[in-house]
Amino acid sequence: MSLEEKFETHKRKVLHDKKDTNPFSESWEDSDLVLVVENERFHVHRQILSIHSPVFKAMLSTQFKEAEAKEIPLPEKKADEALNFLKQLYMKDRDEITCE
Repeated sequence: MSLEEKFETHKRKVLHDKKDTNPFSESWEDSDLVLVVENERFHVHRQILSIHSPVFKAMLSTQFKEAEAKEIPLPEKKADEALNFLKQLYMKDRDEITCE
């Protein structure tokens, strides 16, 4: 299965989940990192984060301790904001992100 097919499969799961649930709460194929935000766990891919975020790209480089970590706590972030961010990264048909 190609990387694009894997993301399309996960996209369908994200779209079918209820809005208030966390579709990243369980490990899924090839996820290699867990972000911990407000005691909620988000299973993600380092490569996806690095491609889309210069902050994560720097954080996950070999110069930082997070490069080898299996879990990264983000204590100053909100779980709902993390979920919205990840949905934007993983879904092709993105809704506009608003600051409310």
